[in-house]
Amino acid sequence: GTEIITFAGDGNIIESEVGTSGVKYKVNAANLNTAINNQIANNTTVTGHTADISKLKAGFTVSNEAGTKQDITLGGATKKNIKFAGETGKIDVTVAADGSDGAKVTVSANPNLGQNIDISNNSAITTITGTLSGGLNFAGNDGAVNRTLGQTLNLKGGLASVTSGASGKNLGVKKNAAGDGFDLVMSETPEFASVTVKSGANEIKLNGATGTIAGLSNTTLDAGWGENARAGQAATEGQLKAAALAAGQNATYTIGAAPHGSAPGILLDSAHKRLDIIPT
Repeated sequence: GTEIITFAGDGNIIESEVGTSGVKYKVNAANLNTAINNQIANNTTVTGHTADISKLKAGFTVSNEAGTKQDITLGGATKKNIKFAGETGKIDVTVAADGSDGAKVTVSANPNLGQNIDISNNSAITTITGTLSGGLNFAGNDGAVNRTLGQTLNLKGGLASVTSGASGKNLGVKKNAAGDGFDLVMSETPEFASVTVKSGANEIKLNGATGTIAGLSNTTLDAGWGENARAGQAATEGQLKAAALAAGQNATYTIGAAPHGSAPGILLDSAHKRLDIIPT
């Protein structure tokens, strides 16, 4: 019998041909190139190669040989010992092993960056600087005082001590009507432990604790003013008139009949029971 033997390729890359001298197999170059390009385009990992894969793209060369990872070819020229450098006083760069075959590069701001960086041309910083340089104006009744940051503003009075004999009970501070400041206000009915009115060597002291007025000029009595009158606390004519009016409508007065004294005025007898009015 007869047996038929068929010689055939894969119909794509390998082709077969039977001639007078026998069977030939050949490679379809176009189909092979297409298959290789598709393989490279669709896969990111190429395995099974022990030699370098060079010129992958744009002149880069990558090798997996020991000790060659520090060599990088850029544009056809090999660069070795690549250095990562910062800027003194501004940017710090450190290179350390990251636990794998490569290295870890850390870029950080230098602690003195704020002192060394030039921000003189920054408009926002310039605006802030101008505002701060202008300072603050503190206005009073007779003008204003300007103080910038770092300068001292003095608020002082004439007291020798602010811890003894001083109090703010009669004073207050309130927002003014314009809303642009504060007013210093004082109570319309102030209370003081004592008050001294002084002009040159003359002074009058009102003491709330003792209930006395010291420094009056009329501290002596004329002759014939009553045995029980107290020196140093003599009353004036006006004070006695006020006392007489306050005595009430039912008081009894004796006018000109054997008065206690002869000087014009209002006189009180020694028993404090008779009030004489001596006309001038």
